[in-house]
Amino acid sequence: MPSDINTQLRKLPFSMLQKLEKYLEPPGDKDWKSLIAVMPSGRYDSSQVNLIATKGGKKDASCTAILIQDLCRLCITLKEFGWYLKKIKNYEALEALDWPNEPVTIKSQPECKVLREGDSLCLTVDAIGYPPPNYQWYKDDEEIPGEMLNELRVDKATMATDGVYKCILSNGSESSVASNEVTVRVMRSRPNNPEPPASDNPKPVITVHPVSANVLPGQHHTLRCEATGKHPMTYVWYKDGEQLLNTNSSTLDFPAFAGEHIGGYCCQISNAYGADVSQSAELALGEIDVERNVASDKVALLIGNQDYTAAFHDALQGGGLLQHTIADTKTLGSLLHQDGMGFNVLSLGNLTRSEMVKGIEEYIHLLSEDCYAFFYYAGHGFELNGKHYLLPVDAPAGWRQEDAICVQWVLELLWKARPKMTVIILDMCRVRPTTGRSNFEEYDFPTDLSKIVFGFATCSQSEAYERVAEDNGIYMKHLKNHICRDIKIEDVLHAVTTDVERDTLGCVYTERQRPEYVVQGGGCYSLRDPIEAHGNRSAERWLEAHKLPEKRTIEVQDGVKIEVRFEHSDWLSNSVNIVVSVIDPGMYQSCNAHITTVMPNELEMHFPPQYLNRELEHESIDQNPDVLSRSMPDPRATPRIPMCERSTGMFHLQRLHNNVTVTIQLDCESHDVRCTKYEVVAFSVRDFGLAQIFGN
Repeated sequence: MPSDINTQLRKLPFSMLQKLEKYLEPPGDKDWKSLIAVMPSGRYDSSQVNLIATKGGKKDASCTAILIQDLCRLCITLKEFGWYLKKIKNYEALEALDWPNEPVTIKSQPECKVLREGDSLCLTVDAIGYPPPNYQWYKDDEEIPGEMLNELRVDKATMATDGVYKCILSNGSESSVASNEVTVRVMRSRPNNPEPPASDNPKPVITVHPVSANVLPGQHHTLRCEATGKHPMTYVWYKDGEQLLNTNSSTLDFPAFAGEHIGGYCCQISNAYGADVSQSAELALGEIDVERNVASDKVALLIGNQDYTAAFHDALQGGGLLQHTIADTKTLGSLLHQDGMGFNVLSLGNLTRSEMVKGIEEYIHLLSEDCYAFFYYAGHGFELNGKHYLLPVDAPAGWRQEDAICVQWVLELLWKARPKMTVIILDMCRVRPTTGRSNFEEYDFPTDLSKIVFGFATCSQSEAYERVAEDNGIYMKHLKNHICRDIKIEDVLHAVTTDVERDTLGCVYTERQRPEYVVQGGGCYSLRDPIEAHGNRSAERWLEAHKLPEKRTIEVQDGVKIEVRFEHSDWLSNSVNIVVSVIDPGMYQSCNAHITTVMPNELEMHFPPQYLNRELEHESIDQNPDVLSRSMPDPRATPRIPMCERSTGMFHLQRLHNNVTVTIQLDCESHDVRCTKYEVVAFSVRDFGLAQIFGN
């Protein structure tokens, strides 16, 4: 067995590969067809499987040998092949490969149970490892004879079933592993009017009723209702006597409890033999015991770096290109902007090192004492000697010390502003670099800030991933579901960590991503905490940073009027749209406008083709036939063609140093006339707030 499981399959001895035929050739749920079934979709289609089966039916050729020969041609690694064998539980084939022992890892723990006498009990623990784990269940620290499966079942619980349970797992590779201890409580059945056992009474009889509770705002809560009786059963939940739709489940889930969920709930369970209705459960909003914190202000800086050079990717990232970091920055910006959150957000995309430094320094100027400071970065980065470094888009292939931004430097600047809470989220890899220098500067970690929370998309020396087919990176995919919940910030990050682990579990490519979070300081801090009455001190400077030229209405020849305006796009502060439209076609039946050029020339690189002259939603200008424009022919006599707005995206606003000149082409048409007109509109660089900040 090679010491490196990353060895390619084709490099293994032929005699070792030949042994696999014995364990993969016999038909069954562990054969070569089952192996193909757990491979990535598209590797082998049905026609290729049939071809292997046909060739394998001939003399001196087995299907397994043909498949392994093809997998060797594809240069798959022993690690990948072993993962497929474990998926189909073909441990004999793994043993033939002399697969190394793997320690037992528990993937899901048993859960505490509350039962009534006569109920069934099922405790389950799931684990992985090689050889496959052996299980032994214990009750009150005493071994339960014969209970050596991953499930412990009791058909009818008695008072003797009550106790504390755990499972000990081992496979000979290391010391044994114990599951969590769980408590099983058995309650005596009601003595009055006892129901016959379910086997004798097919009608539903509710045994677990929903329970009343006071639930904190934003907290996850679940109501549960269970019954004995003959399956299948149908569940219908009611709130205050009104039926709730799409609730055919034994549980009713509230991901984030709010005022709209207050009320009385019950559940009706029915089958072909009858129905039963649960007791009513009252849900009310609970009160947080501790006094709510108040922020003097809330300010966020979001940076998404995505468009690195090809040379950089080849040298540092093995050619991998980032797909979603800009989208992740936009997503988070849109959420923090919401009224319930109240953050003034400075969100920037694709920054060079000098631009990152300038942006961070401007962000520090927005902060005030006792504010909530939120810093988010998505892009390439690394961890070295316990410190974290952010790489700008202009980082060279052979980067040096001065090419990276140290997060501890950012924290040192934040410390000077004395925020009440500081949240830093790093959505990046944390792998030690294999290039560049390692003599980095040292920064003192501020220990006297009230509250510091670090959120990491992955654990130390591991990668963070994104899936091309999805809208966001894996971490942001789940962060956006929890970031607006009115719960403690560490509870938000814990929920994200749990969701990411579930999402990546079992995938050979992404299961290394295990988010972490670190909290310094106590107290109950939420991102939805209110801002004090005279707070929001950053608003004026924030508005100045997002200043854009005022809307222009321009009258050209023949009564044609056009409108030109700038508006921020997609929650990025350094990205704007130039929107042009015809608001009066004058003497023409139709007139459409679009941008042909934008000056100065250095801005041309900031206009990707997909963002040029995109049509926006519009309405016809003929909204009221009784109100006519002075320069417009009567629409009741001449049909009018609706005009549209067109938007052109302009990026990297921080690099603007000169006045902007926009050339607009007007295509005008009436029954007997077609003509093209041009209009040039100039805007002062002083009217672009972000350009002024970065230009100073």
